Parts: sequence; structure tokens; C-alpha cells
Amino acid sequence: MGGKVIVTQFDILYKALAEKDEALAEKDEALAEKDETIAEKDAEIARLTKLLEEKNDLKS
Repeated sequence: MGGKVIVTQFDILYKALAEKDEALAEKDEALAEKDETIAEKDAEIARLTKLLEEKNDLKS
């Protein structure tokens, strides 16, 4: 079962590309989570703004 393992330039580049693809996928996932958080905060701001406007209308 002896022998040599030959690692070609293609193998090296293929592995590097796979690692970059994985890192990119992780970054995309993190960005999606941030976008979701921003959307949630925007919705909360809109809700609070509406409540404030309603309260101000009652005072008038």
C-alpha cells in the first residue's frame, strides 16, 4: 500500500477556492442575520412612532 501522493497545482487551487467559497457563505449568512435584525428594529421604530403619533393626537 505504499506510494506517493501527488499534489498538483490544480489540487492546491481547488482547495483554496473551496475554502474561500466556505468563508463567503459564512459572510453571506452573517449579513442575512444583520439584515433581519435591522428589519426587526425598523419595524419596532415604526410601531413606536405610530404610538407616539397617536399619543400626540390625543393631547391635541
